[in-house]
Amino acid sequence: MDLSVRPKHLENEFFYKHDLDLIEEQHQNDLRLAAEREEKALHDLHWMKCPACGHDLKEASYDGLKVQRCHDCSGVFLPADMVEKLELKESSQSFLTTLHKLLVGESVS
Repeated sequence: MDLSVRPKHLENEFFYKHDLDLIEEQHQNDLRLAAEREEKALHDLHWMKCPACGHDLKEASYDGLKVQRCHDCSGVFLPADMVEKLELKESSQSFLTTLHKLLVGESVS
């Protein structure tokens, strides 16, 4: 086929559609990157902050189990799976006794 007789509008239409696809792809990429930046900013803003008073949380350990403790309001925050770990780890003691040791650091008589 002789390219000189090929209609120019078909070529223009192809590149127009191609450019639209590239622009849409770049727009979706920009939206994804903006969402990732926002998620990271929120994570950094709230990471290891006390939900009660907003001060920094410090990681503390009790018998090999890690919890987050606020040294300002003395709050103790357990990860979601910590309750099950506490129940399994302290089968000889009651759960409340173990929890009290964790929160206060001393035994209940």
